[in-house]
Amino acid sequence: MGNYIDLGLNNIEKIESQTVAKYAIWRNLETILKIWFLGLTVIGLPLILVIIFTRGFVLGFTVGFILENKAWQGLGLVLISILPQNIFHLPALVLAGVAAISFCFYLLNSRKRELQPLFHCFLKYSLIMILLAVVMIFAGLIEGYISPLVKNLI
Repeated sequence: MGNYIDLGLNNIEKIESQTVAKYAIWRNLETILKIWFLGLTVIGLPLILVIIFTRGFVLGFTVGFILENKAWQGLGLVLISILPQNIFHLPALVLAGVAAISFCFYLLNSRKRELQPLFHCFLKYSLIMILLAVVMIFAGLIEGYISPLVKNLI
């Protein structure tokens, strides 16, 4: 199995950073958009948790797989190529989930009693998600440009 990892790492120079960055940014923005939309619906509440759990599970599985197959080299690989973008990606993903779940609960509670105007809370919720989308764009740029550059230097 380690041979497949080595083959993939040797072919990483053939991949353009711009393509990786575009894909990462698109994937991150798609996730934020899904969470934002699901936050607008009360039915989407469990799906928000599923999205966050799935992304965390895939990341954890990937890190564990690399560490098990590559040992100390894998630790360096994880620290250089996976950690930098996830320093921004994971907190933004969790904050997006918290904001969406909070807005879902606001929608549930607003039927029982009059709270803040719905438009005001929707605007605040959307602004938070836009700011988190900017953080996700930054994480995609790190994934596309900085991580491969650092990997090539080592």
